[in-house]
Amino acid sequence: MDEIDISFHVGLQEARVVIDSYLAGHGLRVGFGRPPRRMKKRDLPQLERLDPLGEAWVLCVRKPGNGCRFFGRFLDKDVFVIFSAEPRDALKSDQLYADAANASNAIWDHHLPSVQPHTGSQISDYLSGPNKDAYV
Repeated sequence: MDEIDISFHVGLQEARVVIDSYLAGHGLRVGFGRPPRRMKKRDLPQLERLDPLGEAWVLCVRKPGNGCRFFGRFLDKDVFVIFSAEPRDALKSDQLYADAANASNAIWDHHLPSVQPHTGSQISDYLSGPNKDAYV
């Protein structure tokens, strides 16, 4: 295994930690809206809506190193469907990030052609529980 494969495998384990914590009733730091210019690493969102990319969302696993990003959409409230994942180091520009999100959206459209992603105007429209807006 090369360094990216090992990092990605550990990223999957870290994603499981984040998801298990949410399922146990702990909130997530959610990026909803326009991010501030500078944020401390510990305050960065764990889940982020990628405006204006068609209800694309990304679960951000930030360790080890830069971690991994898991792209998907909400099928319904509290139902996040992940269709693709990338090591963060492979997403070196905003364009590559957008391309990865759009590729995930295309997978959704292929597998769920008649299903529109869930939409909302605030975090509580997507997730139950004590979630925090990381951008406020």
